[in-house]
Amino acid sequence: MISKRLVNLMALFLISALLLNACSPAATPAATPAPAEPTKAPAATEFKFGLILVGPYNDHGWSEAHYQAGKYIESKIPGAKMVYVDNVNPGAKPGVTVPQLVDDLVGQGVKIVFTTSDDFKDGTLEAAIDGLEVAVSGAAAIPADTVLFFKDKLGLRIDEAYGVTETSPGITINTEDEWKLGSVGKPFHGVKVAIFGGENNKMQPGEEGEIAVCGENVFAGYFKDDERTKKVLREIDGETWYFTGDIGMIDSGGFLAITDRKDDMLVPTSGENVTSASVENKLAFHSRYVGYAVPYGTRRDYVIAVVWTDETKHDNIFADAEKLGIDSDDIEEILADERFRELLEQDLRRALEVGGFNSHERPQDPRFTGDVTETREKFHNSKQSLYGLSLIH
Repeated sequence: MISKRLVNLMALFLISALLLNACSPAATPAATPAPAEPTKAPAATEFKFGLILVGPYNDHGWSEAHYQAGKYIESKIPGAKMVYVDNVNPGAKPGVTVPQLVDDLVGQGVKIVFTTSDDFKDGTLEAAIDGLEVAVSGAAAIPADTVLFFKDKLGLRIDEAYGVTETSPGITINTEDEWKLGSVGKPFHGVKVAIFGGENNKMQPGEEGEIAVCGENVFAGYFKDDERTKKVLREIDGETWYFTGDIGMIDSGGFLAITDRKDDMLVPTSGENVTSASVENKLAFHSRYVGYAVPYGTRRDYVIAVVWTDETKHDNIFADAEKLGIDSDDIEEILADERFRELLEQDLRRALEVGGFNSHERPQDPRFTGDVTETREKFHNSKQSLYGLSLIH
């Protein structure tokens, strides 16, 4: 039986191969009709893709999965040719370097290279950055400042994309002509994306809801699991939609942004849904000291959040502590100082005022406790008499 990981891999190779094939130079049409005689179909343009396999190509593992996926592409795409090197584990062969391997493959006419191990990650970047024109990022969110660093400092555009196994897998992607920072782009050709609220109602541009996908790329269901299938596939207005479980919004320009997972949705007694990521991102962006936040509010009258610093905010803490006359290079000691505690509460209040919080997601009356145990006791054992927003290290 073909594994889900192998199906994903085949889909990835197939998309890459199709893109390469689509980018191949097309023949210029003749100015006059060809003579009326039988003609032969033009030969397919050859394009090569390379594989760097850590293990043997027949190891019954991940290397063989890549190899078999490559062979599948060869059989399905006219002109496709795989060039591979295998059994190059850097632990077994310390002299092997990715730049050398990539140079060798490029010398054989290879246009795109895949590798099977994170052991090659740094070397792959070193070898590929020279001459690389575009990179595609998926699977997890990439910080905007990272995207801008590559774009502004290295001249490399990173196109964020979005897809899941159940959609084979591509859903949306940014492109050179249609690119927006912070989004995962627009739908692939033939794919429809919509945002749904409660009762399967489609949301308007700019409104959050669950991301759903419709198209021939959507799977038929989970193998021998009808109950699970019914939870994610829904018939709406004669079309089958796959509900991803991801929360997002589509702007007026058609760009999709992912904001949260449905499992992380908070539902206070007001009935207004609150996304955890929205609360955390707004606090972290508008505060000089907050790095992370864990909001909570399901079945409660309000949202509460535990927040703490991280390394990205330490410079701010040291600088402001020095202004207060606090002579210390210890973060915990600074946070415990009464003078800095007052500054913390001022900062949190300011973040809440300018952070663009909706009334139902805004934590009220922030309090600084400085201790996670005390915070838990306050939130869970004091009948919720205080709205909590606590900063811990």
